[in-house]
Amino acid sequence: MFLFAEPDCAPCQTMMKDLSQFERRAPAALRVVVVATDDHRVNARFAEEYQVGYPILAQANRGLARAFRVQATPFGFGIGADGVVRWRGFVNEGSQMDEIAASVLPNQLPIQKLNGHGEERVTA
Repeated sequence: MFLFAEPDCAPCQTMMKDLSQFERRAPAALRVVVVATDDHRVNARFAEEYQVGYPILAQANRGLARAFRVQATPFGFGIGADGVVRWRGFVNEGSQMDEIAASVLPNQLPIQKLNGHGEERVTA
């Protein structure tokens, strides 16, 4: 899972809070990398502030964002072990991290219906 975020982006800050919670329940087989600014110190503070243990990758001049055609953040990708992109889109809710995880690890995560509203949620 690749998550693109910027420390000064309010929706990205919300995503980081959700990522901290997601990290506690995520399956061990899932690899998560946050791609942020090119300043390692800013990225370290970003991770520390939201208590995220996943690595935060610094990108020079938004090079990775351009390569992945990311125009705005927070944006995520679910990439399978075979290198195929299985999920892509804005990450506006913590439940979307569950969707990304399910897209790349479909046989490892049970899906539960929530509240009878037809919503699905991945649980580890």
